[in-house]
Amino acid sequence: MQQINLTLKELIKMGQEDEILLIADVMKITKLSTTTIWRGIIDGDFPKNDLTIGKSRRAWLRSTINNYINELIEKQKAANAKS
Repeated sequence: MQQINLTLKELIKMGQEDEILLIADVMKITKLSTTTIWRGIIDGDFPKNDLTIGKSRRAWLRSTINNYINELIEKQKAANAKS
């Protein structure tokens, strides 16, 4: 996924369409720790951040996190159906 550096004005405009989440927000929604999220990104099990704010602040779009959660639910349903 390509990293995008955006201005505050662009972030505000984008936030009107899809909420921007920082790591603390992602932790609250997923109930995962920072370490688990970063390890998941490295292992390819968690979505990489959609945005880089400034030089190092990472952010995700709510839709990315919602898609991740929906995929987990579908995988769980499929696994339950097989057993």
